[in-house]
Amino acid sequence: MMQHRFVTWGAVTLVAVTLGGLLPAAAPAAQRRNSITAVLHPTAAAGNASGEVEENIENNPAATIACCLANPGEQGCNDLRSADCTAAGGRDLGPGSTCDMPQGGQDPCGDFQGCTNEPDGSNELRGLLRGRLTVKVRRLAPRAKFRVFVGDVRIGTLKTSAAGRGRKRFRGRKLTVDPRGKRIVVANAGGTAVLTGVTSDPTTPCGVACCLNMPGQQGCADLAAADCAAVGGIDAGTGSCNVDPCVSSVSGAFLDGVDPLLP
Repeated sequence: MMQHRFVTWGAVTLVAVTLGGLLPAAAPAAQRRNSITAVLHPTAAAGNASGEVEENIENNPAATIACCLANPGEQGCNDLRSADCTAAGGRDLGPGSTCDMPQGGQDPCGDFQGCTNEPDGSNELRGLLRGRLTVKVRRLAPRAKFRVFVGDVRIGTLKTSAAGRGRKRFRGRKLTVDPRGKRIVVANAGGTAVLTGVTSDPTTPCGVACCLNMPGQQGCADLAAADCAAVGGIDAGTGSCNVDPCVSSVSGAFLDGVDPLLP
């Protein structure tokens, strides 16, 4: 709406015009995706302890990633924002990836076999993620410190109360490793794992459809390939759990309900 303000200066009347109603409204904040919750299972060293991890990590929309494209007139690797890569039908190689990565002089999208960036806990991913990872534990040793790992990378420390409960939130922008589709381990001061779990996440960069059959966790999970193998799963070869491939997958993981990993 147009507003007028009259100001008199001597014999002259000035008109100040404010075009307040014509200014564009502020753009709404980008909607964050919903959290995914995974159960943390106790090891033999933890007795009846329990826990869970909540995760809604996603790429920082302002950061670019290596995107593999196979469109008419546009093939190979391009450094794009994650959202633009998805919109173009490309394959996102994950935060911290770049088309300038040393691959023996080869295009990282040439013979794609998995993530080109396997974070080692260095600061290369700091600021490239957003969202949060929250770890909650119950019935652990009271007033004790526990280490939290994503894969083999330690990301911080969690402290328990007098009742053996604890909660730790990790901000995505401060993480140095991407937790999507990875193993989460809570270990005591001596380094012994007391709680473990996997965060099955369909947005896992370079993830696989992993068929699992273990106590408390069966069926298909979207995991990083290395973590699928680490927890005894089988890559169904479909790349996604959108249609569950673990009942009659080509790998035979759960063909006719038989688990080849068990005698």
